[in-house]
Amino acid sequence: WDDARIEREIAVAESWARAVVEKSPDQRSLDHLRRWDAVLLDPFWGLACFILIMGTLFSSIFWAAAPLMDLVDGGFSWLAELVHIYLGTGPFADFIADGIIGGVGAVLVFVPQIFILFLGFTLLEDSGYLSRAATIVDRPLQMMGLSGRAFVPILSGFACAVPAVMASRNIRSARERWITVFIIPFMTCSARLPVYALLLTFLFHDRPAWIPGLALTGLYIGALVLGAIAASALHKILKRSADTHFLLELPVYRWPKAAFTLRLAVRRTVSYVKKAGPTIFVFVLILWVGSHFPYQPEASEDVQLRESVVGHVGRAIEPVFEPMGLDWRAGLGIISAFVAREVFVSSLAVIFAITDADDAGLQDGLLKSMGQATFADGRPVFTVGSVCGLLVFFMIALQCLSTTGVVWREMGSWRYALGQLIVMNVIGYLAAVAVAQALG
Repeated sequence: WDDARIEREIAVAESWARAVVEKSPDQRSLDHLRRWDAVLLDPFWGLACFILIMGTLFSSIFWAAAPLMDLVDGGFSWLAELVHIYLGTGPFADFIADGIIGGVGAVLVFVPQIFILFLGFTLLEDSGYLSRAATIVDRPLQMMGLSGRAFVPILSGFACAVPAVMASRNIRSARERWITVFIIPFMTCSARLPVYALLLTFLFHDRPAWIPGLALTGLYIGALVLGAIAASALHKILKRSADTHFLLELPVYRWPKAAFTLRLAVRRTVSYVKKAGPTIFVFVLILWVGSHFPYQPEASEDVQLRESVVGHVGRAIEPVFEPMGLDWRAGLGIISAFVAREVFVSSLAVIFAITDADDAGLQDGLLKSMGQATFADGRPVFTVGSVCGLLVFFMIALQCLSTTGVVWREMGSWRYALGQLIVMNVIGYLAAVAVAQALG
């Protein structure tokens, strides 16, 4: 190019630059952005806003999802009644209605709540808020030997620990990754939500939605606190490496696009159902067969259950769960949750044969059966103490064999994966026993 052409190109570029600056939204937008960030990134007010936003989201999980849950609940109850109408009351009809429809439906009734959770996280992500949350937690993470890079895997753990562990590959420091992978299972994954929803509904039945919502917020925050304590302990134990620095470009605030947000939330919900559905179905099948073999046509339901294969196995392990204030039926639910946490709800539904509970829906029938469950001496099984102990156990314990398998593969050490599995479950059990005994 000759000098004249270069000068013309420079002049054009300068004119474009002036146009951008003059039309730029954006001294006003930048000022607006700074005003929001002055609050949301403030160490005190930013944390307060974070708790308020999360509390609102978790409260909405109970009240906003209620109409859809009633619809799903009513649909499965209608299917179970239809099966009994056309097939009678024989073993095959009981298997279809009480086993498959009751067991699978007891979990799927909570899918609307899972959808609300995914929708809320998608809205926060699209609005640009989650990046601000990462900067808020960067300083506390530094105190635990981590950085803001660990925020993405940790946040992913609130959906599912398996992809969260895989996401930790982006962490450069081996030490930081070691700590991150260890605390990821503490995060409250979506598989815990059906269990939390059932137990909190049992505790706060017919109470305003903000009460169980506040309790659910406490469980999420409690999981974060436990993860922080574990990370801090590991930070002190492990040999230190060079500090890493976290840089993050904060996006502008924007209104999420409704169509995209809904589509993504639906996709994540469908993915959850596809992943959990087959596992729940297979385990419900095994549990129902085990609870009806050997079959005794003349026996009552209680006698049939106690004298079945499942009943004998359950009574053998009952001493382990008695300190938690639970009987063998709840103990079987806990054992089954190691396959997938959601199976805990299905196990209780199959064991208590909830479709026989009057004309109440699946959820109400299960809650009623839990309220009526007693030990041999007449003491109630599900009390405030035992249910709170269960909540603590599920908050701490690592009950996901898929996560253990992925940790083994990603970290290349079966000792690491097995140690994580044992430590988290032992601590969860001891904490649950302490809570159950303290609350009596």
